[in-house]
Amino acid sequence: MARDYTKYSVAGVGENLNKRKLVAAVVADYVSKNNPTFQELQEAFPDSVQGNKGFIRRADDIQDEKRFDTKNPLLLKYKIEACVSNQWGSKNIDAFISHAEQMGYSIEAFQSEQSQEATATAELPEDHVDARKMPLPEHLRPDWDLNWGSYVSIHLQNSPDLQTDNFSITLSLGTHQILGAPKAWERQGDHRWFQDDALLYSYNQEDYQSGCSIWIYDANFEETCNALMHGCLEDIDEGELPDGLTEDHFNQIFNGKWFSALYHHIKQNLHHPGLDD
Repeated sequence: MARDYTKYSVAGVGENLNKRKLVAAVVADYVSKNNPTFQELQEAFPDSVQGNKGFIRRADDIQDEKRFDTKNPLLLKYKIEACVSNQWGSKNIDAFISHAEQMGYSIEAFQSEQSQEATATAELPEDHVDARKMPLPEHLRPDWDLNWGSYVSIHLQNSPDLQTDNFSITLSLGTHQILGAPKAWERQGDHRWFQDDALLYSYNQEDYQSGCSIWIYDANFEETCNALMHGCLEDIDEGELPDGLTEDHFNQIFNGKWFSALYHHIKQNLHHPGLDD
């Protein structure tokens, strides 16, 4: 089934941009023309435009690298580096466009149809193409329809023995791969595949039962749904479940034994260097 993807063009700035790149292009253009301080940039693009995840942050203050474009920091006045949020979807992009147009930018939206399945099994989006890739074993591949999304990021709770609260596992469902940190990042051990230290508490080792969140992304790696779980689906924090994905089937896929099995498989292969592209 084909889905519609909205693309954007900004006069004098860029063309054929997805939501994430639209925002990044406008903010980068503003920085290049105004050389603002960090405070001035935050005032120009306030958090209220993005929503509840934050819009502009100092690069050295970011704790959740998945929510910001940390690979393309903007150099501001006084040599301060700032990063732009990459959390943009149908609910907040209109607010950004309205804000940008008030600043004088001319933005045109148009529809581009592409097959979700075809895109999912092709190359990763440009800003994720250099991620490390580990094969996802057949017995861990979920019963998943690619019309529901192409990528899933699972955020699990750490043992209280660690200082960090959570770690994440990111899957490319179209290519049956576990995605790790970019190859350019010289990370070892847990940080290579979990993005942080990772240790399940003793009672979660075989059948994970603590709280967690599931992020579903489309073929362009744009967030479509953030689901909260505690043994089963409890709430949808952002977006909604994809059409055709029932709550029962969601719970069948995202179950405690599968979470624990994923965790142990990655732990046993921490030194996997990543597949050659």
